[in-house]
Parts: sequence; C-alpha cells; structure tokens
Amino acid sequence: MIKSPLRWAGSKANVMPELNKYLKPSERLVDLFVGGGTVFLNTNYTRYTLCDSNFMLMNFYRELTTNTDIFIDHAKFIFNDYGDEASYYAFRNQYRLLCTSLETYGKGDKGAAALLFLYLNRHCYGGVYRCNEKGEFNMAYSKVGKARFPEKELRLFAEKAKDTHATFLVGDFRQALSVVTGRLFTQHEALTIYADPPYFPLKGKRNFNKYGGKAFEKADHEELNNILIGTAEYFGSQIVLSNSDTKDTREAYKGFEFYPVETLRKLAPKTPEKVKELIGIPLPF
Repeated sequence: MIKSPLRWAGSKANVMPELNKYLKPSERLVDLFVGGGTVFLNTNYTRYTLCDSNFMLMNFYRELTTNTDIFIDHAKFIFNDYGDEASYYAFRNQYRLLCTSLETYGKGDKGAAALLFLYLNRHCYGGVYRCNEKGEFNMAYSKVGKARFPEKELRLFAEKAKDTHATFLVGDFRQALSVVTGRLFTQHEALTIYADPPYFPLKGKRNFNKYGGKAFEKADHEELNNILIGTAEYFGSQIVLSNSDTKDTREAYKGFEFYPVETLRKLAPKTPEKVKELIGIPLPF
C-alpha cells in the first residue's frame, strides 16, 4: 500500500483491496473527490484526472509535481526548524492570508501556499482540513509528538503524477464532470470515473459533511447520482461510488447497486473502530 503524503480524513487505504475489484481497466481514471490521493496512488491507469473543490489542495499537488526537488527542500527546512506551537499559529495566519489572496483575487505565492498547506496538514490536530464559516482554515495545533516529514510519499506522488501526465482540476463535481464529458465528446477516451463524496453520517456519529466551509447536502448527493447515471448511460463510462452504509445513501443514489464492505476508521485521538461502507456501481440500463 502506497501512503499519501497527507494525513486525510476518509482515506481509502483500508478498502483499496475491495475497491480495486470494481475499478475496472480503462485508459484514464477520473477521481472526482481526490482528497488525499490514495486511490490515485494505488491503482494502475495510464492517465489520471484528479479533481477536488479544495483549491489549496490542488495547488499543493500541482506545486509538488511541477517543482518537486525545490518543494521538498523548502518543506524539509520548515519542518525541521519550525515545528513548535507558536510557529504553527503564525504559519496558519499567513496561510489564511494566502488563501484569500489566491482564491479571491488570483494573486499570491502559490509555492508558499503549497508549503504551508503541507506543514499545517502534518502539524494540525487529527489531520482534518476544516474551515470556519468564513472559509478560514481553523484546525488547532497537534501536541502529540513531532510531525514526521513524508519525503518518500512526496516523491512517490510526484513521480507517479509525472509518469501518468496527471491533470488537476479545481471545482466541484458539476464543473469536473462538465470538463470530463467535454473530453468524451471530442476524444472518445475510455474512462473510469470514481466518486467518493462527503459521507452521510452513520447513526449516532457527528456529521463531517462540511468541506471548505460549505456543506454537502442530500440534494447534492441526489444531483451527483443523476449526473453519474446520465454519464454512464450516454457515454458508456464505468462509474464507481463510495459512501457510508446508511439509508440516506441508498435513497440518494437510486441508480446504483451497492456492495457492503467493512473497514477501520479513526478520527484522532480515538482508537480505530470498524464501520460499514458501500461500494456502488450503476444498475443495468
């Protein structure tokens, strides 16, 4: 199992053996909610399109892939010399300013933003990317040991992204699928599309459907279902979906047949616990 360079809630690491049974061969994998990139790192497609609505996440992947050696040298320096709590909050403030500048005005140091993204991810509590209502990253500093610098994982990600000519798309699933279907019209490329949207909460568990300050509602799930089924029917593309094993999931994704899997989930500092998830593929037309 190749690990992500990021600590990322909802990683698919524990379900990859099952998931790979449904991710059938094709020319390109389109990952609509790439997150920590575990599916990208542990599949073997010739080409990849990696999508996410988190601008700063995708900026990190681009900068790492484009300027690998410089990025790693600079990141290693700040990990070694600035791992304390005071530095964390100073960097978090700087990161917030860069987010506003880049996302609102399209101006700012993208390289610095990528470095701070990695630093905050590895030093924050639980590795969770959470924003407040203003869209400001607000995770606290983790006081549990020294953050490990993931040099091996960074190099493996960058190497694979270069070898597969990976493309990075910023946008929600609507924007990403619009670009993807446009390619299908013009290039007739065989695609596998994987969707791992924010999960419906399990009974008795907190709902972590907010991403970048915006909630992913049931109506969004239902719209994703309709677009995915339409894409599969019209273009013949292979579609695979993941989500929690809940009644809401089955109701929102009426066009899918589901297969239950069991996995371990951990949200620091708790002990990992077994939970049930669903892997879905479109019902026959």
